[in-house]
Amino acid sequence: MSSNLGRHRGSFRLDVATAPNDGLNPSVILTVKGIIPSQYLFNVPEGFSRFVLEHKLRPGLGLRGVFLTGLGHECHGLPGLLMRLRGEGHGAFELFGPRDCVTYVEALTHVCFWKNPSVLVSEIDPKPSADAMYEDENIIVHPIVRDFHDSFFQESTYDKAMVLSQLSGLAPSPSSTEHCIFNRRYDKLQNSRQGNIWARKKANSVCTKTILGYLCVLKEAKDMILVSGLLDSVDQIKELVQHPVVLQCSTDTSKRCLTVISSPFTKEEIMDAACLKEDGGLMSRDSTDTVVLVSTVASACRHPSTLADHRLGFDSTAKVSSKLNAICPYMFPLPFAWKPLLKGERMNCNGHGADGKIFGPISQAIYVQSDDMQCVKYESSDSIDNLRDLKDNQRLRDSIDVSALRCLQDETKTLMQASFKGQKTSNLSAAQVLKDRMLKRKRNSDTMAETSDAAVFADMISGPCVTFFGTGSAEPSKYRGPSGILVDVPGMVGEAYVLLDCGEGTFGQMVRLYGFQGARDRISKLKLIWISHRHADHMSGLAELLSMRPKDSEEVLLQGPKSCIRWMLGLKKLVDFPAFRIEHVSDVDSSACKRMLKQIGGATIQCIPVRHCADAYGVSFVFSDSFKLVYSGDTEPCDKLVRDGEGADLLIHEATFEPEMIQDARRKRHSTLDEAVDVSDRMNASRTVLTHFSQRYPKFPTGFPQKGSKVGIAFDGFCLPLKLIDSFPKYMTFFQQMLTHRED
Repeated sequence: MSSNLGRHRGSFRLDVATAPNDGLNPSVILTVKGIIPSQYLFNVPEGFSRFVLEHKLRPGLGLRGVFLTGLGHECHGLPGLLMRLRGEGHGAFELFGPRDCVTYVEALTHVCFWKNPSVLVSEIDPKPSADAMYEDENIIVHPIVRDFHDSFFQESTYDKAMVLSQLSGLAPSPSSTEHCIFNRRYDKLQNSRQGNIWARKKANSVCTKTILGYLCVLKEAKDMILVSGLLDSVDQIKELVQHPVVLQCSTDTSKRCLTVISSPFTKEEIMDAACLKEDGGLMSRDSTDTVVLVSTVASACRHPSTLADHRLGFDSTAKVSSKLNAICPYMFPLPFAWKPLLKGERMNCNGHGADGKIFGPISQAIYVQSDDMQCVKYESSDSIDNLRDLKDNQRLRDSIDVSALRCLQDETKTLMQASFKGQKTSNLSAAQVLKDRMLKRKRNSDTMAETSDAAVFADMISGPCVTFFGTGSAEPSKYRGPSGILVDVPGMVGEAYVLLDCGEGTFGQMVRLYGFQGARDRISKLKLIWISHRHADHMSGLAELLSMRPKDSEEVLLQGPKSCIRWMLGLKKLVDFPAFRIEHVSDVDSSACKRMLKQIGGATIQCIPVRHCADAYGVSFVFSDSFKLVYSGDTEPCDKLVRDGEGADLLIHEATFEPEMIQDARRKRHSTLDEAVDVSDRMNASRTVLTHFSQRYPKFPTGFPQKGSKVGIAFDGFCLPLKLIDSFPKYMTFFQQMLTHRED
């Protein structure tokens, strides 16, 4: 077995992961095969860890190096990656990035805590000296820095020929007798008490320019790989492929070159800027080269038609959404990317042909094998077909009372046509309308919801809503992401929003539901971002969400625990965020908070200490129409929350564990499902939504009370129109039957 693996030494596999329809920017995983495979990761966008978990691509114990081209969208997935590696017992990896990369990683200790892996951080020196390169027994990596000039070679302590020969893999780097990692010395950062961080001594001239990408040379395979960063101009693409280091290395035509370009541009625009030939030849090189064009999230804004198709990267969540959409399309609107499909429009299917060597723009995961440099797309199931096939599934019809479901759907449709202000008295009128409709119309009891009923998207729903972007716990699964809840403020529909917690992937889920422009429109109208406590699954999505707000957005108030304040103040020095003001979550009497409350129609807010970790809180809002919403955050049963939340119209409460796991709940200071229901009863809440489920319960949690309940279960992508607040618990039986039904 070992000898068989050994024969593949030097061959590689390159995985390109991107899902712009899910708000996931591109990243690249290079795996060099051997007895122990070695892995190298280029950029870690937000949502990366959950995506590679679902597609079985996640980096393993062989992860050697992480290479960042910037400190923005390129690295907002680092908290999730660190937590994943910590849980798997990873020992150490090196991380390379631009200036302030060490400070950025240090700031992460306020949002996540780890003893392992050790993170060895280097801030890149733009001078092409051997000491500045990454090198191990498999590869040599050099950053491609913008505004690079040939004069830099003259300033180097090594001559130009020596440096370029090393980049080409023709000569070993100058050996060092120092005891360190391939001539790279790191010192432990003593002030990083919450994380195991080591920093390389900064060079005299640390890179302040844009890193366009990285050039990798595989020593054994004699192949070159050029990986771009997230390029946002054609000038950057041109400068990348015409960089002096790239040009020098490209003169050796015996090596194949694989180029991965991530940008929002069309194939024609990129080919023109980079002087690419139709057969994939790079510059003056021949057709042994391969070019992969990868769509970024911004592609959906600039050129919607360039996206390869309607597919989504998080396919498991798409399957759940499509099934539950067939039960109640108003509560489970379809992803924005499926709009053209249901309208009968054909989507543009990629830009590559069978004979071409230019692939893309790609908007889903692909991989490239070194044997023939052939790009092979991952095949994922077409979730939209699940939706179309539901009504023809006889076994499913047999397991669901279709007649009762259709009656409930008619009631729901009537309620959605009513105004929210009349909600508390609308049920009687809805029942009368329903009765009249049933008398006038002959019903086919064996028919599920029509496809036209399912063609409901989040941006089509009128009236105030509460939308759940993530309903999982600290370890998200492929079905449930970290916490994030968007409240469309009653009385100010579409004009003011409040975000309760912001776990990693919150903005991506917004893109999934509303599209890129719809997501940015909503976050530009955020008046308050409220973070319940210090754990990463409740606040690690802040950096991406804030950075995606339009630059001209009004200042948003961010309230969070002390660790959140320290983290964001640290990042504010490194990242150019649109305006936001940050203060402690308990500062409800501050001038900024009072101003925010006026902006959302004169609401009142109460911060409630809860029983979880230090500095953990729940919150109660009373909006201008007297609608009372209470959110528990993470907590075990808390009497103060019960008292202060008395008479809530809607309670959102965590229910991490099933009833039998009471000891685990006490140890981790969470609630079981029946404890959350008991809190709802003692609070006298009108309706309750349970969320924050352990990964043990990927679809429908165990122990949910069935009949006569005023409690419902949240799922990722669940949109609760407040018009349906009295009706949604009635759907729980149908949701459970749909999700527990097994296909033939």
